[in-house]
Amino acid sequence: MMFIRIIIDRVLNQPIFWLCLFIMIHPNFSSAQINHSYPRIGIYKFGNAPSDWLSKFDLIITPNNDIKFVKSIKKKNPDTVILSCSDWNVGLEDRKSGYLIKPFPEEWFVRDSNGEKLKIYGNNYYLVNITNLCPKYDNKRYNQFLPEFLVNNIDLSAYDGIASQGLWTEPWGGINDIDFDRNGKNDYSEHGRNWVRSTWQDGAETLISNLRSRIPENKLILINSGSFHKFGWNETNGLIIEHSWAIKYNWTFFVKRYFEWMSSARKPHVLLVDGTSEYDKIHRPRIAKNYFTLMRFLLATTLLGDGYFSFDDDENGSGPSFFHYYHKYYDEFDLDLGMPTSEPQKILCEKIGDDDRCVWIRFFDKGVSILNAKGKPEKISDSDLSGLSGYNGPYFRFKGGQAPRHNNGEQFTNISLFGAQDDPQRSKKILGDAIILLTESKTVVSDIIIDNVDAGTSPGTESASFEGNWVQTSKEGDYYYCLRSGNSENLWGYAYALSGNGDAKAIYTPNIGVQGNYQVYEWHAKHYNSSASNVNYVITYNNGKKKSIIVDQSKNYGMWNNLGTYFLRQGTEANITISNDANGTIIADAFKFVFKSDAENSDSIPPDPPWGVKVKK
Repeated sequence: MMFIRIIIDRVLNQPIFWLCLFIMIHPNFSSAQINHSYPRIGIYKFGNAPSDWLSKFDLIITPNNDIKFVKSIKKKNPDTVILSCSDWNVGLEDRKSGYLIKPFPEEWFVRDSNGEKLKIYGNNYYLVNITNLCPKYDNKRYNQFLPEFLVNNIDLSAYDGIASQGLWTEPWGGINDIDFDRNGKNDYSEHGRNWVRSTWQDGAETLISNLRSRIPENKLILINSGSFHKFGWNETNGLIIEHSWAIKYNWTFFVKRYFEWMSSARKPHVLLVDGTSEYDKIHRPRIAKNYFTLMRFLLATTLLGDGYFSFDDDENGSGPSFFHYYHKYYDEFDLDLGMPTSEPQKILCEKIGDDDRCVWIRFFDKGVSILNAKGKPEKISDSDLSGLSGYNGPYFRFKGGQAPRHNNGEQFTNISLFGAQDDPQRSKKILGDAIILLTESKTVVSDIIIDNVDAGTSPGTESASFEGNWVQTSKEGDYYYCLRSGNSENLWGYAYALSGNGDAKAIYTPNIGVQGNYQVYEWHAKHYNSSASNVNYVITYNNGKKKSIIVDQSKNYGMWNNLGTYFLRQGTEANITISNDANGTIIADAFKFVFKSDAENSDSIPPDPPWGVKVKK
């Protein structure tokens, strides 16, 4: 007993014991561990995508409730944080099946001064009442029932937490008549907008607090309000800065709020900057996914803090990325900067009105991020960095495949970065550019994927081109490669052609930024009607060499099948062609090119023996 007492006394006198106890009981600490290195890459994704693609992300926010699918991602990447999301504004609405709570209590809908429900999203969905004035049904308000429902219907042994797909800061969408207190009067006229807003947010705080009290301490809560809201920071771990073009109208305001959030919000943090390429008049490219300048600018802005970053390409500002359909993966996403070794630092500043317009620098274990946020072009040199705290140069541009002139592999001496301001008379939206440098010279080439449509095709490369009669479909087969199908948006799962004499061709041409050996894979769907067993894949590579491979498309569908390793020269000389000269329906789906090395003349490496594939004699 004396020995045990001595041990206890020694433990109690150790500062580390009290620190650990403080961490366990303090409300702003969670037992969840997030050790993702930088840059931290996330995705807010509607619909399915192949698990091997999703597993590349550090943070996934998804309405997908298929536990097997979630576990397949975790099996490939156990460190991926996956949050289950649903729309709390409309009573857990699901686009396919309607309300998940059936029948949905009439008491829980918001009403106007005439007692009518308020339609939102332009569909047959109505705004629900999250406020503390909501009438009770079965002795519960909506903000009391919802946390119970979520915890009971989300498998938190598989998911790392719960996210709101929508929880606004106030009722919006043309709503100008609302009656929270059910006295037959319009609250906007009776009490004013500030009262409506605060009443709504008080209800949101109650909802979040009720959820936090019901989930395990190590599980995360993330709220998407569509803006950088202020409510719920003590109880939630993150939020989504949704559709962030140049960070929501005012870059300087965003950065100030970002820093404030990191210092005050509950840890660990899972804020997502949901970058998108909405229309801009200054620097608009033909193909939005190739808007590398904007992607780098938003990524480097995110690197000023501990947030996660994603990028959608939006062709018109309200199209597929607005609904989180199009997501792109960039070379920069595969970089490993390690952890920060300094806070963000400002150089070359100028005073513009109330703003300090600067170049921002942040150092990491394995590199540095340089961001031009001055709203005009600026030249930055290594000497500008060398005197800063955390400098560990010399630094190198990585050698990348998507933007090889920018990421050329050379030692960094200086760079001129783009900068401009969108409509300076009316807006504080700043445009700029950035570069990420490494402490070692490295080649980093993300996988090149070519799909039958652009939605699944990598930046810098165009989707397959078609000659002859092909049918694009998502309904006549299954197991196709697809990041999101949607017929209304021309997001087709795969293409097919009927057996013929070779007059129908599909051509897949990768744009090779870094020449070298690439392992090539094909993916074909399962077609419901007589897939061909002898489809000829003609691979053109290394100065026009050709290899023909016969693929049995009735087998091994819904997976990447290895076709071998080939030396591909820089540019667009390499391609893969398939035709309808076969004994059944021919499928044109997707190909993947994985960079292996830059050693020349190694294309004699044979393919791993894939099932149903043989070399044509």
